Amino acid sequence: AITAWPAGGVTRFAVLAGGDERVAADHIDVIGADGALGAPIPLQRPLSDVVDVAADPTGDLWILASRHQLYRVDPAGKLVTVIGAASETRSADGSEPLHSIAVGPDGALCAWTFGNPGHLLRYSPDLTTVTAREGQFRWADPWSVHSGYTPLAFDPTGRLWVGAAHEFTRDNPNLAYYRPAPAVLRVAPDFFDPQRAGVTQRQVLALGFNPALTVDLPSGVAYDLAPIRITALVGKAERRVHRAHGAWRVLDTLRHELAAGAFDLDLVDGAEARQELAFTPAAYGWCLVECAWTSGGVELGTSAQFFGVTQRYAGVVALERDTPSGGATDPMRNAFAGLINQRLHAVNEPQRLDELEKQIAAAQASGCTWFVQLSDKKDCQPDAVRTIVTRFKGKVPIWEVMNEPNFTFNPHDYVATLKAARAVIKEVDPAARIMGPDVCGIDLGWYEAFYKEGGKDLVDILSLHDYEGHESIDPTHWRWKVGALRALMAKYGDGGKEVWQTERAISGVRGENWMGGAQAARLGLHVDLMASLGIPPEHDNHFYVNDHGFGDCPSWVWSCNGPHPAVFTQRVRQALTAGRAYAGALDFGDPGNELFLGLRYAGAAGDVLVLRNLGLEPLPLALTISGGDTTVEVADAFGNLHALKPTGGVLRVDVGQLATYVRLAPGRTAQPMRQDFGRNHAPRAHLAWSGAAEGDPATLTDGVLQTWQAGNPTGGTDGKALWSGDLTAQPQTLDLTFDQPRRIDHVVLYGLHADNGFCALLDYDLQVRSAGAWTTVREVRSACAPSESLTTVGCRYATWLLDDNRHCDAFPAVVADGVRVVARRATHGFLPDASTRAWGNAMPSKLMLREIAVYGPQPPVAISAALDVPQRTAAFASTVLTVTVTPGPGAPRSAT
Repeated sequence: AITAWPAGGVTRFAVLAGGDERVAADHIDVIGADGALGAPIPLQRPLSDVVDVAADPTGDLWILASRHQLYRVDPAGKLVTVIGAASETRSADGSEPLHSIAVGPDGALCAWTFGNPGHLLRYSPDLTTVTAREGQFRWADPWSVHSGYTPLAFDPTGRLWVGAAHEFTRDNPNLAYYRPAPAVLRVAPDFFDPQRAGVTQRQVLALGFNPALTVDLPSGVAYDLAPIRITALVGKAERRVHRAHGAWRVLDTLRHELAAGAFDLDLVDGAEARQELAFTPAAYGWCLVECAWTSGGVELGTSAQFFGVTQRYAGVVALERDTPSGGATDPMRNAFAGLINQRLHAVNEPQRLDELEKQIAAAQASGCTWFVQLSDKKDCQPDAVRTIVTRFKGKVPIWEVMNEPNFTFNPHDYVATLKAARAVIKEVDPAARIMGPDVCGIDLGWYEAFYKEGGKDLVDILSLHDYEGHESIDPTHWRWKVGALRALMAKYGDGGKEVWQTERAISGVRGENWMGGAQAARLGLHVDLMASLGIPPEHDNHFYVNDHGFGDCPSWVWSCNGPHPAVFTQRVRQALTAGRAYAGALDFGDPGNELFLGLRYAGAAGDVLVLRNLGLEPLPLALTISGGDTTVEVADAFGNLHALKPTGGVLRVDVGQLATYVRLAPGRTAQPMRQDFGRNHAPRAHLAWSGAAEGDPATLTDGVLQTWQAGNPTGGTDGKALWSGDLTAQPQTLDLTFDQPRRIDHVVLYGLHADNGFCALLDYDLQVRSAGAWTTVREVRSACAPSESLTTVGCRYATWLLDDNRHCDAFPAVVADGVRVVARRATHGFLPDASTRAWGNAMPSKLMLREIAVYGPQPPVAISAALDVPQRTAAFASTVLTVTVTPGPGAPRSAT
């Protein structure tokens, strides 16, 4: 290793050399600018495995040596400081530098560390922070640690240059989109900006301090309300901090604090340290345990782990310590979590088919409904199909031919491939059923072309992937889209065929934000909605259960940090509806069906109602119930049971976005009372917004819920059919004024789901105008807690929003000629607030609405009629009838 070494006003070269590849050094060789060899400088601390050396502006040398440490020595060879944990855990936090180093004119130090792609590090000149950013694949992965030495250098202006000098071969399968190398790259001036995507920053003091939390439970699951053993653990390493303070807490899905505490931990280099934490759950549910670490007031980061407490349910899989789990395919965890449709994949390679044998056995043991997909084109060719199906003859009940063929086939070519594959499957295994075409997005045009090409008779089950353009699940759109597909099927004589949904990803992580609560709400809504549309859970596939490195689609419900809330909410749904048959959706009336979704499951053990609201704060719901006023069992989303007593045959239940279950004894029945708020006066109102706006305000009172999903006649994925008002400055007001005073007592705001760039209304005041004065009748403040830091797989932040998207405000009836919404806070796209970033971006906040309804009680109407003669004297005789209508407090009106 060699570097130019300006020291004492003289430029010379420092060389650390050894007799073999693993360089050991106990001195620095010095060579003058004229090539003359100077006196060697002994090192105070001999070093091994020397990799690189660089000089800083003060004349000190930085040496990268064993074990992944940076040593700073002065011109006399005295050791000044050491950075690094002396470990090899493949941490990318800056505690294990490797490869090469460079020092900038300001003293900033850059080096490489682990990752795929590898991370480039920048230590600040004062050595207080270290910033890391992933390398870039577009140069044929030159920045990965697998590419060997990658040189770094600063130019006089302080810009960093990278030498992409990895090994490169022409047969690299990625050559089509990688660029050739070697190449020299200059990084952008804001390359290490902490607000950019993929950039993380932490304290140098924390290097080597890599704490973790462990929860002593199989797969992060407890089955009773007993004490749970949680351990705060700091592994062996050399550290820059030797005493740390930990402040820990346990939170639930809605961020309610369940327990908290603090401790101090002494740290000795090269030794492990641990602290046991005590927590006893009071109820079933999901939990996050988090510990924030500091030393001398300096923040050192956080550790976090997820776990949950549930019941053992008869007929539902329980995970034990010896239950096999993990990997991309995990039927046992699927079954535990109530995600009871399992997709397996067949690849025509001996090793992959051996793996499929094991996966089929696991799927059969789990009790899930399962099928095998021939995912790729090559595996759908007749020879490959014959090899695969022959091996599994009689074992696979359903074969799905091709994954999302609309990306690689036109309908004509797909039907030809499907026809050939079907012929082979039916020849080899006549009992097997065929499924397809699983188009990505319910593309009605593609499905119709599929039918025109003769696809109807080639599939026994029609499959779809309901990716509809954005992340959220909108019942209005789904009902229209699935209904349109079924109408298309009926048009081609295929109306009676089973429909399966064989892949839908609902993310719990997005843009480095943890969204476990939103995932639970949306996944539950999706399962209930699909069941109401004729696709039961056993035919409805969530993609996927375990984090296995597919970061582009972070829809897992389990990671190395533990299970997400959806694991437990969907488990409870499966347990409480098992053994019962779907018996239809409940009718809540108008506008109740836009506020609630309810399903009935019937069975000999009694009916179960599955109730949820469609994106509001918890709302009271009244059910008329038979069997008198004896108590009824009601379970929350996590299975906690409560005994509620009806009054006068009416049971009142608070219903939130996560499911509530009403369990009826055999013979008892229950029906929701219809939500009838009276007449909607909003279509007769004039609208005015106080700020800048986009879209037509008339859409807010036209009786149509415009959408932002694919292919819908009331709006597309670009959102151009929607009205939005700028909320850069807050508050802003939206006024509805009437031509005359009206008696009102309800306002319903139909907003948008927080989804990509679409914003959900969170905080507002509702005002009414009477006699010229505005009066506040409701102050609405979201229960969503502020976002905060969270360090888990794929995450830098925790967000606490469920799926808020509409509001129903009731207030004492008032006569008013105006209604005002004072908008105070909305989400920043899918992010609840501005304290987080998505892929390094800050999204603007807007008031975005689909519809406003203003309801008033219907006044009593008196009707009287009188004839001008006492009686009719002949059939069909003509006479005069006078009718008088008195509309409540209004003046009577008569007509003859």
